[in-house]
Amino acid sequence: MLTFHHVGYLVKSMNKSIGAFETLGYSLVRPPAEDGIRRALIAFMQKDGIRIELIQPMDRESPVYGLLKHYKNAPYHLCYETDDFDGDLCRLEAEGFTRFTETQPAPCMGNRNVVFLMNAAIGMIELYDKELFGI
Repeated sequence: MLTFHHVGYLVKSMNKSIGAFETLGYSLVRPPAEDGIRRALIAFMQKDGIRIELIQPMDRESPVYGLLKHYKNAPYHLCYETDDFDGDLCRLEAEGFTRFTETQPAPCMGNRNVVFLMNAAIGMIELYDKELFGI
């Protein structure tokens, strides 16, 4: 079963974005940390039970760097957690979701497995193995 986890929000400036979201009442629940696999700074904020993941590319080598041209500061993926990562991944692929990345650990999410998938009707989603990740 999939459960909503967060909205992935691409940002140009982590500090400016954190300040702006704090103005809206969001609280920082995980301070910015480096994700060396994706070459990005990652932070988590929360308000009213809604979690957002702020993602700032560290350099041009980041896979999300090119997205800044299209998205600017904007949400670009929804993340769902699962207790049955492999089973749900197979089911989603069978139902028309296409892998956008290979399965990799996510350092800022407790090194749990994550994979990004695309669907023409809804765009990009992230699937992550929720085991023991506590935010």
